[in-house]
Amino acid sequence: MTSEDQVKQAFDKVISTFGRIDYAINNAGIGGPLVPTAELEPKDFDKVIAVNVKGVWLCSKYELKQMVTQTPLRGPPFPGLQAQRGAIVNISSVLGLSAMPTQAPYSSSKHAILGLTKADALDYALQGIRVNAVCPGFIETPLLTPAIRQALAKNIEKTPLKRLALPEEIANAVCFLVSEAASYVTGLSLPVDGGYTIN
Repeated sequence: MTSEDQVKQAFDKVISTFGRIDYAINNAGIGGPLVPTAELEPKDFDKVIAVNVKGVWLCSKYELKQMVTQTPLRGPPFPGLQAQRGAIVNISSVLGLSAMPTQAPYSSSKHAILGLTKADALDYALQGIRVNAVCPGFIETPLLTPAIRQALAKNIEKTPLKRLALPEEIANAVCFLVSEAASYVTGLSLPVDGGYTIN
């Protein structure tokens, strides 16, 4: 994710295999040491930013390079609308809309994803490419150990729906944003968080 050469090779392979990119989901994220800023080492901050921000930016670069060259796959969903050349969804986080203690690098990186999303949405709107972001809340996955669940207990309690999200619930939001049903949606940062960010 942090090597432009490797990202370019991956996209060269995609284009040689499929010929085009209609939808792209940029989902990269690592955490860092759980310490406040004054105790954080620059190398740890740099690693989080390199994967979470630079990695998404590199993928966006090669997705957009391809999408601007494409003819629309099909016509617009309604007469008189511009046909879509492509759609991108960047995965941010509820910590792109808020913050938590000892999460400065991760929260900073996920805030940056929202800025990138808005800038790309502006730059490519008239070329028939929509760019949006999804900000997932806390998700039920096999990676949640009992210790992590215990650490998340207060966050789950703060969530109005009082539960973790299923991965499919995040996927449903992403599918909506890349679909023609969202033909007038670009530059959006959509929380899919059970209401966590309204508190």
